[in-house]
Amino acid sequence: MTKPNPIQNQLLEDYLDQHTSSLSPHLDELERETHLKILMPNMISGKVQGQFLNLLCKLIKPKNILEIGTFTGYSAICMALAMPDEGLLHTIEINEELQTIAQKYFEKCGVQHKIKQYIGTALDVVPTLDEPFEMVFIDADKKNYGLYLDLIADKLPKNALVVADNVLWKG
Repeated sequence: MTKPNPIQNQLLEDYLDQHTSSLSPHLDELERETHLKILMPNMISGKVQGQFLNLLCKLIKPKNILEIGTFTGYSAICMALAMPDEGLLHTIEINEELQTIAQKYFEKCGVQHKIKQYIGTALDVVPTLDEPFEMVFIDADKKNYGLYLDLIADKLPKNALVVADNVLWKG
């Protein structure tokens, strides 16, 4: 197995960034604010991943989405923009301090009516949710991904989609 070439990886990232449009100028603003004010801003989804999540939502048209790991709300906004008006995205974030920035941009992007925020650990919140989820996006602490899958298994209808971020992160 060959080791990844950091130069090739950077060239690919640069290419994707240059050839992916933003879904909203407010998302560009959110990305800038995240980089200026938030610790570990590299955890933001960004426009390439955001566009991918938006596309998935357009393809499967989920009415209920569960997101584990809101951070500053970028990915939630991207998914909510593609959901039908009656859709609802449930998003869980452990860091209470990030709720205000996420809510501000949910409102700026006009998707606040499609998003319900929960503050706490997914291990505590997910068991309290009773609805089925046609799509689940897991982007939280990597060590608990297996536990999150166990928690959501009975909440997934046939043909549901589970997207897990950074599953190969750090090996």
